[in-house]
Amino acid sequence: MQYVAPPIIEAVVQYSFSDNLDIKVVSSACDVLMDHFASKTDRRSVSSTIDLQTAQVKSDVQHIGFELVNGDGNRILILDTNSVVLSQKGTYSGWGDFVSWIDAELTNIITLIGDVSVSRLGVRFVNRLDVPLQDNLGRFEDFVTVYPRDFSFGGTNVTRFIVSFSREIPETNHGFNITCGTVESPAPASLGILLDIDAFAVFLDGRPMSNLSETLAELREVKNKVFEESITDAAREKFGVRKNA
Repeated sequence: MQYVAPPIIEAVVQYSFSDNLDIKVVSSACDVLMDHFASKTDRRSVSSTIDLQTAQVKSDVQHIGFELVNGDGNRILILDTNSVVLSQKGTYSGWGDFVSWIDAELTNIITLIGDVSVSRLGVRFVNRLDVPLQDNLGRFEDFVTVYPRDFSFGGTNVTRFIVSFSREIPETNHGFNITCGTVESPAPASLGILLDIDAFAVFLDGRPMSNLSETLAELREVKNKVFEESITDAAREKFGVRKNA
C-alpha cells in the first residue's frame, strides 16, 4: 500500500561484508567518493580492558572507516572495513528514487573496492507517528498493534513503552527485527510513536554485492508486510492512501 504522507523519517540499507577490508582500501575509496559529498568524518572503534590486579584500564582505538554526508545532510554513506551503509533521512521520495541512489553508489563502490562478498543484507525503515494527546495520554493502541499487554497492577494507563522482538521467516534466509515505542514528538500536544523495522537476509556462504538487487526487493516486501501488520486503519487514514496505488 502506498501513502500520501508516509511516516518514514529514515531509510537505511546495509551490506555487511564476509571479510574485513583493509583500512587503506577504505580510505582510498572514500577519497574518490568525496567528489559528490560535502563532508567526511573518521569513524573509530574503542575497546577497553581492565586489569583486575592493578585496576589499570587499557584502551585500544582503531580506525574503521568514514562517514560521508551530502550538502543537504539527508543522504549519508558509511564505508567501514566490515560494511557499507546508505541512509536517507528526512522527506522520503519513494522506493524508486532511493534504490536509484543506492545502485549508483554501489556501482562506484564496487569499482573502487571490488565486488566483495556479503554475509548479511539489511533494509531498515524508521517511522514516527505523531498522535494527539488526550488528558496527557496518547492512545497509541488506536494507531499501532505492537504495544504492551494489559497489566493488572498500577492502573490501565500506559504513558511510555518500548517493545522489541525478532523473527526468522520459515524456509527462507530472511527475518526481521521490530521495535515500537514512545518518543518525544515535535508536534504540539502530541505523542511520538517510533516504529523501527529491520528486514534482513543472511548468506552463510556469502553473495557478491553486485548480485543482491532481487534480495533487496524481497526485503522491501518483508518490511512492507511487517509495517502493515503493525498499524491500524486509523493510522492509514492519517497517512492518506493513494487512490491509484
